[in-house]
This record gives sequence, structure tokens and C-alpha cells, in this order.
Amino acid sequence: MAPTTLPGRSRRLPDGRDVSLAATRSGLSKCSRRSHARLSGRVSVHEPKAIMNAKKAIRKAFKFQIDKTCFSLIEVVSTCRRLGQQPHEACEWLEEHMLPYFPLGDVKTPEAAH
Repeated sequence: MAPTTLPGRSRRLPDGRDVSLAATRSGLSKCSRRSHARLSGRVSVHEPKAIMNAKKAIRKAFKFQIDKTCFSLIEVVSTCRRLGQQPHEACEWLEEHMLPYFPLGDVKTPEAAH
């Protein structure tokens, strides 16, 4: 089970994921605070537009690091095909179930840090 495993029952977790015992949401904001990241964000790769946005965010993160502007942290939400699920179904499932729980966007930017 990963921090991105949604709460509740699943095929692999018949008793469900208890968030009081297991890690809660992926701690992007907590990680960025601990690492002193000044650029952090969450992107997805479930559709072409999202892939383009992810590439843009990752390029921006690399540029900030190369220019020594700041440490950058980009979290990428991707599909994990469930047993018997077709790729397009996995993408639809991610959009319907994962993105409401793990919203996309910038968590911190260098401009907002000043």
C-alpha cells in the first residue's frame, strides 16, 4: 500500500485502508516544507493535456534547479491498471476517483514564497 492508495476496500485490501493506521494523502506540502522546496506541485499524466502540463511543470522545476533559483518537487499522479482494466478505463478511473482526492496544481511557487 502506498500513500496514494485511496481509503476504503479494494481487491488487495479486503478490510479496507484505515487512514488512522496507514499513511494519509501523499504529503506533498509536508515534504516541500521539510525539504525547503520553494517550487512544488502536483501534475497528472492521464490525458494528453495533462501530459503537456506535466512536461511544462517538470521543465520549470529543472530550470529552477539548474539556475539555482530553488529546490523543486513535482509529484506526478499516474494510473495503476487494476486487474482486468483497460488503459482507457484506468485513465477514467484516475480522473473520477484520484483527482478529487489528490487535486492538481502548484502547492508553492518561488514568487509566492517571498
